[in-house]
Amino acid sequence: MKNIWASMDAGEVVVGHWVASASPVIVELIGYSGADMVAIDCEHGPLSPYGGELDACIRAAHASDIAPLVRLSSHDGAQVSRAADLGAVGVIVPHVNTADELERLLSHAQFPPVGNRGCYPAVRAARYGVTPWRDYADRTRTNFAVVPLLEEPRAFEDLDALLDVDGLRAVAIGPLDLAARLHGVGTDESARAVEELFTDLVAACERRGISVIDGAWDFDAVRQKVRAGVRGIMYSADVNLLAGALSEQMKPIRQLLGGKP
Repeated sequence: MKNIWASMDAGEVVVGHWVASASPVIVELIGYSGADMVAIDCEHGPLSPYGGELDACIRAAHASDIAPLVRLSSHDGAQVSRAADLGAVGVIVPHVNTADELERLLSHAQFPPVGNRGCYPAVRAARYGVTPWRDYADRTRTNFAVVPLLEEPRAFEDLDALLDVDGLRAVAIGPLDLAARLHGVGTDESARAVEELFTDLVAACERRGISVIDGAWDFDAVRQKVRAGVRGIMYSADVNLLAGALSEQMKPIRQLLGGKP
């Protein structure tokens, strides 16, 4: 499995998809498609950050050799360590606004003396104790990241302090949520405001060697994000891609049958 954090640190662009369906089959298919990563969505998708569905999706990612991330549903630190124990390589945490919030979340990701995560070898990420503890701890330190999702204007009020938190490797931006909290989704004012925040964020992260992850919903958006300096692309979501493909397949069938396209 590719270490996506090392790849982004080296200036490479990695790409994946959101998975909102809670389907291990879809996770596995995305892995076989050649993507680098998958973000399993516990905030908006129908699966629990504590349940067996998440375990199954992460297992499917490992089976198809793709890096699994988990979008958490809250700031609950137990969700961070739970995802790490199951074998995720990172978590995306919604609505992170301050350095204090980020520091607390990071403490649940790493073992002492770096963090305060509970030490327990009998978890899937450590192959239930087969992997020597030192090797497991070293891998966690180099291949697990807490990614704050900046989606409220308050997160940008003291952006420097947030980005200067020790141990931060990547951030994500939520443009739709930002727009909704500024001048409304779809307005010219919000589009300009979000673009300014995005540009400032990328520049501040580049100065610090921090990678930016962002979504793209079509190929042109992918090209724009890469040109802007984004190193992690989440290209659409599984349900959107499937819905679009099904609709396109159904149109000619309906036309053939004399119905509405």
